Amino acid sequence: MSTTSSGLCFSSLPRHYESVPMLEGFKARDGENLTHRVYDSVKKDRVIILLHGSSAHGEYLHPLAERLKNIGQVYVPNLRGHYASGNTRGDCSYIGQLEDDIADLIRHYSLQNKKIYIVGHSSGGGLAIRLAGGCYGKWIRGFVLLSPAIPTAPTMRQGTAGGWAKISLWKIICLSVLNALGIRFLNHMKVIQFNRPAEYCDGTEILSYSFNLNSSYHPRLPYKKDISALKHRSLVIVGAEDEANDPSQYPNVMQDPQSASIQTVLGVKHLDIVQNLTVSNAVIHWIETN
Repeated sequence: MSTTSSGLCFSSLPRHYESVPMLEGFKARDGENLTHRVYDSVKKDRVIILLHGSSAHGEYLHPLAERLKNIGQVYVPNLRGHYASGNTRGDCSYIGQLEDDIADLIRHYSLQNKKIYIVGHSSGGGLAIRLAGGCYGKWIRGFVLLSPAIPTAPTMRQGTAGGWAKISLWKIICLSVLNALGIRFLNHMKVIQFNRPAEYCDGTEILSYSFNLNSSYHPRLPYKKDISALKHRSLVIVGAEDEANDPSQYPNVMQDPQSASIQTVLGVKHLDIVQNLTVSNAVIHWIETN
């Protein structure tokens, strides 16, 4: 498998997926229509919500969702600002709106009293960590983080996920200062672009994020506080050949120096982690025993 100029091996993902459930919609609290896929299961007492990574939408998680539906009802949202969700591509209305949207999905299906697990890949893993540290964290029984993206942490290679992201650092710094002063009207400015090769674009990808969306997608700063909120409710899995994140840095960043909650899988990269059978088996085993 060759690695593209983005630093990520997109050739490891299929171009098309068979038997993917149709997108369904629901109204979020602000009235916007958000989409998701449902993988029905005979086991209704357990719920698994899969969160996709940056630029993408939930379809590439289809193989993992198909396996996880054997142990619970699976929901795969297209997060606001991404393909077919919300009114504005690459943006949301305020920092923290993605967390509210996931809560609205849970409420829409009246899932609050079920055993809920969040499985997040890449930036979806970062959002899962953010959820743990927020007001909805108490709803979640467990978190599975597949190569979670944690900006400013030493896990992220070169601070750009190995060349995947082009960051407007000066904009982020200025907007962060303004937000600290309560000034937020510039938060819709784009602050990050994604180096997705043209041959792997089909019009459904999102190639840039606003400050609002980028901030909503990752742990709050300083990230250590949200990570500490996981409180032994998490499993981290990362590929030994991950191009975006450095596996050796996760024990300290995840506050687990003995790596009791961290698994490194040989031969796995950043994107094909969601296709790998060893990984999905590890996710299933952890969810069934936690």
